[in-house]
Amino acid sequence: MIVFKFLENESKTAAFDGNREIGRCSYDKLGSNLWDIICTFVEEPYRGNGIGKKMLEMVLDNAGRRNVKIIPTCDFAHMIMYRDTKHENLLYRK
Repeated sequence: MIVFKFLENESKTAAFDGNREIGRCSYDKLGSNLWDIICTFVEEPYRGNGIGKKMLEMVLDNAGRRNVKIIPTCDFAHMIMYRDTKHENLLYRK
């Protein structure tokens, strides 16, 4: 069973299969109200099961609760955020 955890002190959401981390969605804190999602990674055998999207959603949900804006530098985060208007309000705009 895959378990997902938002690890704010490590600036990431991680997916675990048992004790083994099999995926992560990492971000840099660019200020108190701005995060840059820099990487989403899922180990090869686990890809294609929605794990990356679930980790990204956890980061975005936590950002929304904290009134944080997002810069989606990560290609995957960029694609999801611009395709799905659900989190459009979180996008950082200059």
